[in-house]
Amino acid sequence: QPIDLRAAHGNFSATITEGSTDYTNVISLTHTVLAEQCTNASYAQSDLLWAKAENLKAAVGGSGSQIVQLEFKHLLSKIEITLVPADGELYYTNADLAAATVDILTVKTQSVLDLVEGTATTNATPTGNVRVKRSTDTEVGFDSDWLEAVVPPQTIAAKTAFIKVTLTTHHNRELYYQPSAAIEFEPNKLYRFTFSIASQSITLTGLTVQDGFAETTLELIPQPA
Repeated sequence: QPIDLRAAHGNFSATITEGSTDYTNVISLTHTVLAEQCTNASYAQSDLLWAKAENLKAAVGGSGSQIVQLEFKHLLSKIEITLVPADGELYYTNADLAAATVDILTVKTQSVLDLVEGTATTNATPTGNVRVKRSTDTEVGFDSDWLEAVVPPQTIAAKTAFIKVTLTTHHNRELYYQPSAAIEFEPNKLYRFTFSIASQSITLTGLTVQDGFAETTLELIPQPA
C-alpha cells in the first residue's frame, strides 16, 4: 500500500515527541517566530518549512530501508538588512554601525501551518518586534554583511515605522525607516534592504527581491516627505 509522507520544521506550540506523537488527526500546527533572531540557531528555530513525498512504496519483499529525499520549501518571508554610512558622512562611521542595534518593528509573528496542503496562514495577532542585531554583534550588519530574519507573510502599511536603528555610541539615538508605499511580503521570497545612515536620517538606498535563484531589482520605495 503506497503512502504519502509529509514533514515540517518550525517553532510549534504543540508538544512534539519524535517517534511517539500521533498525527493521525492533526491537520495544522501553530508556529511563532522568535523575538530575537541574532544567531544562526534562533534564525533556524524561527524558520518554517514543509515538504512532502507521495506514492511511496515499501522496499522489495516488504523489508529493508528506503531513503526518501524531501525537498523542503520555505513558507515565511526572509528579510536581510545591511547598513552603510551615508556618502560624505563624518559623524557616523563603521565603528558606530558595528555597535548599533537593529529591530524590525510591529510585525505579525504567528502562522498556522496546514500540514496537508503545505500552506501557512498568518494570524493577525500577536504582533511584536524582531531584533536582528544586538550592540554586542560588532562583526555583522554593515560593510556588505547582511543581517537576517524570517517573518510570516504580511503587508507593512505605508508610513509605518518598520525598521529601527539605535546608535548606542551616540546617546542611543534612534533612527526610523518608514516606507511611503506599502510593502507586501510574500512566502518563500527574500527581501534585501540596504540603508544609508547619516547623523539625522536613515535612507533606503537599495531593495532587491529574490524568488528562488532569480534576483530582480525593484524600484526604490521613496522616503516619506
